[in-house]
Amino acid sequence: MKNRNAVLIILPIIICALAGATYYLFVRESDQDQTPHTMSPLLGNVTVYFIDVGQGDCIFIDTLNRDMLIDGGTENAGNIVVKFLQDLGITHIDFVVASHPHADHIGGLIKVLEEYNSTYAPVIIDCGFTTSSKVYQDFIALANERTLKHAVRGQVIILDTYVNLTVLNPKSPLEFDNPNDNSVVLRMQVYNVTFLFTGDSESKSETSILKAGLNVTSTIFKVGHHGSRTATSLEFLEAVNPRVAIISVGLGNSYGHPHQETIEKLTSLGIIIYRTDLDGTITVTTDGIHYTIITENP
Repeated sequence: MKNRNAVLIILPIIICALAGATYYLFVRESDQDQTPHTMSPLLGNVTVYFIDVGQGDCIFIDTLNRDMLIDGGTENAGNIVVKFLQDLGITHIDFVVASHPHADHIGGLIKVLEEYNSTYAPVIIDCGFTTSSKVYQDFIALANERTLKHAVRGQVIILDTYVNLTVLNPKSPLEFDNPNDNSVVLRMQVYNVTFLFTGDSESKSETSILKAGLNVTSTIFKVGHHGSRTATSLEFLEAVNPRVAIISVGLGNSYGHPHQETIEKLTSLGIIIYRTDLDGTITVTTDGIHYTIITENP
């Protein structure tokens, strides 16, 4: 566990009128590389939206260059996701990632791919795990109209000059029979600020990632499997060492997510928790050195 008393680089607080609640956070000295910088090299901001789709996952990464959509919630959430993207003025999605073939992750992508044809959503990335479910068959039919790539550990996806994502999971060939543990796990580096997107990855795939010696340290951590007790092992959480944890989860869901064991692990390490069931859509904006978090619900 890294020293949480490390010197912080404080983001000057600029008070402005914003909808929802705004939180100004800091980047630890340990999150920075070894070269001193007086200002961010980015010409603008990168914004990551953790979209409230109820019990499911949906994340949109908006950069000055290429954009990425990770998952789309259930089929019922499809219209919500499309409207959200259209309200942002998004006309082209460079990469659409389906973390794994469960309906609460790929269902909403069906509507997205119907609205954004192969010209406007040209590349699909999935984990390579197939199922016979109707929602998967409907999704894969649309995916096959585009360039379909299977994520493999070690691949790097470049979104912008200082923005890249590294695939931490799955391996090839796939290690697990459980689609959750074959989830596409991505670590995104935005200069000195890092994000970890875990899909429904659980303890087995977390162990595999750690045994591979991969760098998982991240500033912002999207908690695996909606905060289930079957994910976010203490060993993995300590290796990630995040300042902020974001749980994508539906209010009053039948699974009891997030489980209390996960919440207790996060709070015991002093990690700030955001939840889409309580906070609504959560927006993280960073210039590569500092970041802000805005919640839909105050």
